[in-house]
Amino acid sequence: MRTVTTCENGTPRHWLAAVFVAVLLLIALPGCATSDDSSKTESPEPPSTVTPRPISTASGESPAVRVAEVLQPSVVDIAVLDGFGREMGIGSGVIYGANGLIVTNDHVVTAGGERPASNITVTLATGESSDAELVGRDALSDIAVLQIDKQGLPAATFVTDMAQVRVGDYAFALGTPLGLQGSVTMGIVSAINREVPTSGSLGTLDLIQTDAAISPGNS
Repeated sequence: MRTVTTCENGTPRHWLAAVFVAVLLLIALPGCATSDDSSKTESPEPPSTVTPRPISTASGESPAVRVAEVLQPSVVDIAVLDGFGREMGIGSGVIYGANGLIVTNDHVVTAGGERPASNITVTLATGESSDAELVGRDALSDIAVLQIDKQGLPAATFVTDMAQVRVGDYAFALGTPLGLQGSVTMGIVSAINREVPTSGSLGTLDLIQTDAAISPGNS
């Protein structure tokens, strides 16, 4: 069984819509992946592309063990603050580039409103925190790109070939549900090419459906 991985979603639905699946379709482990995003800054070096391969695990060991080992360093926590430093919301993100580019959800950086929050803080898996600048966002696909002043970060490897995803593949959700850092859940790809209406009926998003447990606050 091959593996598909995403970061945990903040919606109570089991659609990897409002989180990374619109862009992070397949995070590549030795076989987990997701695709790219654009920003308003200079184009970063594109991440390397790979062909997903089965994850090797010890006999009887859950594949989630290897997924967590490889991908958790690339998952970050995001806190959104108002002008007085009060927390308005939390979420998760994934390191897109070693130069500090982070992909998250648009509704995270807007704290559920229409305008981006005035203060955004990113906390790495190491526990180190940095102020983040919003450099790109798309409300329709619910994707946002942040930039932090860090270099040499453990960026996830991305692939874009959706033909590699099959119903029944393993699916993992990594993120910070309700502030619980480093959470991992496992399920399968329940369906592909699911069309879900977007807010305001402006169109639909073509998504992956999974039964991996996804909790509010994980976007």
